[in-house]
Amino acid sequence: MTIVVQSNSPNISLEWITFGLNSQGEFQPQFDNRTIAMLDRGAKECGQLILRKICQMLIIVYLISCITDLKYDLQGQNKTEIQILVGLYPVSDQDMATPVNINKLLANHIQTAQTQVNFTVDDVRLPNNFTTIFSFIYCE
Repeated sequence: MTIVVQSNSPNISLEWITFGLNSQGEFQPQFDNRTIAMLDRGAKECGQLILRKICQMLIIVYLISCITDLKYDLQGQNKTEIQILVGLYPVSDQDMATPVNINKLLANHIQTAQTQVNFTVDDVRLPNNFTTIFSFIYCE
């Protein structure tokens, strides 16, 4: 997913952009500044957002266990582009057993999720026994 934010007026600059995220699961403690993960232990599923580029200007504010805000400091720019990989995959009891296991799983997906896939929302059909799916949708 690519988000482009820009001012249509040269006299207006952008300072901050905030994205609110709600999850059925619980947000996991951030171990890497490239990813945010939501773990639903009851459904044995994990959702993960991976930033395509490391963003030093990102602040993550955990409001409660299932709601968080992503805040980007745009530092007065008049245009910015944010690319996010979005993934959903099943997790086992072993994966959820310890924070170390969860972090290993998340780190592995950061390394393997960089393949570009182009499709529309109508193209997405998850089989009953799905495997890891990451999408990188590039919009110009």
